[in-house]
Amino acid sequence: MRTRNEIHEEIERLSEERTELWHRLSEQYDPEVRQEIRALDARLDGLWDENRSLRARLLFGDRDSNVARARVEDGPGVVSCGGRPPACGRTWARQAIDVSLAAPCSSSNRTTRDGHRLIF
Repeated sequence: MRTRNEIHEEIERLSEERTELWHRLSEQYDPEVRQEIRALDARLDGLWDENRSLRARLLFGDRDSNVARARVEDGPGVVSCGGRPPACGRTWARQAIDVSLAAPCSSSNRTTRDGHRLIF
């Protein structure tokens, strides 16, 4: 596994190479240069993806082990945020509610479709 510094060094090197190719292309159109630029763009996209994955792994740990641990802690059919059940309050105890969350859970407040606040 490469370090973030190694990835950034390669990103810098490829970016400089791409800049040179764009200068060559601006002087005169060449389909081969255009293909090289496309190949470098694809390689740079892959490097940025690798950098994001590595950063997430360093911050949060291995994704597969985190998912497996959360599934074991939650059990089947249990809604939770970080292994803890949502704190919905006594008013909603044993009542079905319709909740749609598009973003990952965090310590911020969320609301249901009908405007009730969920505090995690």
